[in-house]
Amino acid sequence: MPLVAMRFHGAYPRVPGHWQRFASQLRDLGFDLSAAQAVGILYDDPAFTPEHRIRYDCCVVDPGFPAHRLRGALRHEIMRPGEYAQLDVAGAYPVVAEGMFSIASLWLPQARRTPAASPAYEIHRRPPWNDQGLFEVTVLMALR
Repeated sequence: MPLVAMRFHGAYPRVPGHWQRFASQLRDLGFDLSAAQAVGILYDDPAFTPEHRIRYDCCVVDPGFPAHRLRGALRHEIMRPGEYAQLDVAGAYPVVAEGMFSIASLWLPQARRTPAASPAYEIHRRPPWNDQGLFEVTVLMALR
């Protein structure tokens, strides 16, 4: 799935603010967010990665936005195909992190599966830039 992405660094509690900055960048370029599908990409486990080095990409599914119109930290990205464990979560952003932890620590061992060396994804069911810190997402963790 083609995406327009922007990379952020810092602890996961900063994610709601990342979405606000990302949406502002897109609006400044004339990107129509009214029907945009938001996708978050999580690369790092905070148990191993120092908070200031955690990478998180705010993305929207790319409807064909021309590369020459992207500026600054905006870039094209691709959602990786594969097999994923999924869990629907809703609430403040820490609930999303708890969903990831639940998949990794509870479901994976019971299912006798291991995570793949691929990022995890959040498929947002509500635009994360329009809420007051509330998220409705489907969390996807890649499997081997």
